[in-house]
Amino acid sequence: MLCVVVFLLFRADIVRTQVDTAGREYELAFLAISILLLLVLLFIGIGRFAQAKASERGLQSSLAQSEARLKSLFQTIPDLIWLKDVNGCYLNCNPAFERFLGKKEHEIIGRTDYDFVSAEQAEAFRENDRAVLVSAEARVNEEWITFADDGRRALMETIKIPVRTDTGQIIGVLGIARDITSRHEAEKEALMFRRLVEYSNVPVYVLDPADGHRMVFVNQAACQHFGATQEEILQWCVTDWDPSITQSELAKIDKRVTQGEGVVIETVHRVAMGKQVPVEVSVNRLWHEGKAFFAGYFRDISERKRAEEALRKSHQQLIDLTSNVPGIVYQYRQAPDGSASFPFVGRTVEKLSGLSQESIYADPALAFSFTHPDDVKALHASILESIQTLRPWQHEYRCILPKYGMRWLLGMAMPERQEDGGTISHGFITDITNIKRIEAELHQSREQLRQLVAHQDKIREDERKRIAREIHDELGQHLLALKIDVSMLSQIASDPSLFAERLKEVLQQIDVTVNNVRAIINYLRPSVLDLGLFAALEWQAKVFQRISGIACELHGNEDELPAGEHIATILFRVMQEALMNVQRHASATRVSVELRCYGDYLVMTVADNGVGISDEDLAAGDGFGLFGIRERIAMLGGIAKVENRDGTVLTISLPMNPPKTPAIH
Repeated sequence: MLCVVVFLLFRADIVRTQVDTAGREYELAFLAISILLLLVLLFIGIGRFAQAKASERGLQSSLAQSEARLKSLFQTIPDLIWLKDVNGCYLNCNPAFERFLGKKEHEIIGRTDYDFVSAEQAEAFRENDRAVLVSAEARVNEEWITFADDGRRALMETIKIPVRTDTGQIIGVLGIARDITSRHEAEKEALMFRRLVEYSNVPVYVLDPADGHRMVFVNQAACQHFGATQEEILQWCVTDWDPSITQSELAKIDKRVTQGEGVVIETVHRVAMGKQVPVEVSVNRLWHEGKAFFAGYFRDISERKRAEEALRKSHQQLIDLTSNVPGIVYQYRQAPDGSASFPFVGRTVEKLSGLSQESIYADPALAFSFTHPDDVKALHASILESIQTLRPWQHEYRCILPKYGMRWLLGMAMPERQEDGGTISHGFITDITNIKRIEAELHQSREQLRQLVAHQDKIREDERKRIAREIHDELGQHLLALKIDVSMLSQIASDPSLFAERLKEVLQQIDVTVNNVRAIINYLRPSVLDLGLFAALEWQAKVFQRISGIACELHGNEDELPAGEHIATILFRVMQEALMNVQRHASATRVSVELRCYGDYLVMTVADNGVGISDEDLAAGDGFGLFGIRERIAMLGGIAKVENRDGTVLTISLPMNPPKTPAIH
């Protein structure tokens, strides 16, 4: 525009030289106007050019803002988004896709799936891409993938869309993948529960209370329950299968269920062939698509009803039976909070205590009101111990009954833990007063018997001691003198050879006699007992080992054994009997005898490595001479115990100061 103006000005000088004087003013005026017009046009063009530039800058700013928003959306969207060219090379991707491959965008662009995943999976991805490029249409598929960043495995719904130019040419594939794992699991769970309901053995139903309580769903078990098809049942209302229910009862159930309260009722259903079956029905409110339905289950309780009737009859039989037994049958329950009750007490309680069943049910403490004051504490302690440990309860105690006076009772029970944490004991109480009297008489009789045995044993020991001394003092001295005389005769014999031979035989006979006399003496009462208990036992061990060939060891400290003569004799005899039993029955190769003092008790143990004592003999208590040993020890207030421990072990425990009167154990 400026060039045009300059040109016109130049042309004006030329024109000005060529016009005549008359027309110069007109030419100059016209030229001035043209120049002014051109200047106006010039300024208008410059203004519009500046306005266009400003508009262009505004459009570029808006476009930049739009691109920024689009990029922000692209970066933050949780779905996986990526763009590939027709050769499978990545052109773009968002951060979610970066997490899937475990790489950054600049590490992904220009590379293919074969660079990041297994060849098998890469080929599957590529095959889907080819299908989109060939069909030129979007495709949707589901596939399981594993995220490289955290190893998470997810089910993705993938949409692949062909990307076109303005001319319609396909230049790539756009992919969008959404995680549908939760939806998939929810669908699986819904399907599982539907199948669970459909194939459950429990009849399940759904009905519409707004449509006259008509059935809208039943499972296969419900069809079997009614003996009808699903199509038939879906035409029924409540009164079609429950003839016993009334409209008022139905209204009450509707009200309770509508208030959100679950209802369980027992009623009767009419099923196939008009048969009526007792059932338990649950009713609950179920919301579906904004509408309220009633849903629940049926349970055939025919077996339970029969069981309840059988239980009722059994309970009546139990009452009749317990009314004739010589004792009290009862159930005692202790609740978790410690409170006690009697769920059942036999009628015989009235005969024994004078208390009625109803009074004990009302006040359980009455059952203990007649207990002897001295036995109350022990009785309650034994009951509590049985309840806490669930061990069988057995306890003897005394009661002072109004009708019979003081009586001995024996209580027995078997505790059982209940679901609520309480304990119920099934028990029996019987009067054992006569048994206690018989026991006392037997105790007295055994006391007298043991005293008699002790007296006889003492007389026998005194007699043995006396005989032993007489044999030692008299027979021994005479035999010794005879031996001396015979030995002197050998000096005056006329026929030395014959006399010497005869004399030798006499001397041998005399020696045998002396040995036999000594054996009798030792059997009646070994003189070694005069040297002390330990010395006597040691001598006995050596004799036993020499005679039997069984190794015998004695352990103990002689200084720790302040045993009296009577105790020493008893223990010596017990050891003799025990060793004799080992030799006869044990088939042992070694015997160990230990004698120790523990406090106020003297303990002797005889242990062998033989075959042991049989369970029958051990239970009977009379094998291997145990009866005689136990009786000897019991007279001194001691205890004899036999055990099987790799052989037979006999343990004798005696008090150092035995009672003057033989003890009863």
